[in-house]
Amino acid sequence: MSDGNFNRQLLPPNSYRSGLQVGRQQMKQKVMDILREVLGDSAIPEADSEEILKKVRERL
Repeated sequence: MSDGNFNRQLLPPNSYRSGLQVGRQQMKQKVMDILREVLGDSAIPEADSEEILKKVRERL
C-alpha cells in the first residue's frame, strides 16, 4: 500500500506514447489508401498519380 509518496512501481505500465504513434501511422496509411482509391477512379494518367502519391507521402 502506498504511504502517500509517489511511487512508479505501483503504477501500471504506460504505453500512451507508443499507442499514439501507432494511431498516427494508421491514420497516414488510411489517407494513402483513400488517395490511391480516388486517384484510381479518376482520369489522371498513371504516371501523374504516382507523382501525386509520392509528394503526399513526403509531406506526411
